[in-house]
Amino acid sequence: KSKFYDIAVKSLVINNFHIEKHAEILKDVVWSRAVQYGPYRISKMFLEACKYMGYQNFSYIDDRKFDKDLIKAIYLQVCSSYEWNRGVYRDSLNQRFKAECQDALGRLV
Repeated sequence: KSKFYDIAVKSLVINNFHIEKHAEILKDVVWSRAVQYGPYRISKMFLEACKYMGYQNFSYIDDRKFDKDLIKAIYLQVCSSYEWNRGVYRDSLNQRFKAECQDALGRLV
């Protein structure tokens, strides 16, 4: 936890995104993405997702009501983009991202 999740959360806080304001499942999204991409890239990833949603920074989306759209943007836009996902496993990773997205949305309370 300290090598991935905690570092990622601190990075988000520095950029004005506070995980405690969001649904529990978003913590799992942070953990999963931090393990795959590294904890120091989470703020960049979430900011890109924020921009896909039409907002310039986290201050606009730092509320639970944006979690559904944020989860979709992270998995279906950012993680699936060529910048974040290229190589021989691209198609299988995109399928995994779709499945993880559906799972996260299904667990959103």
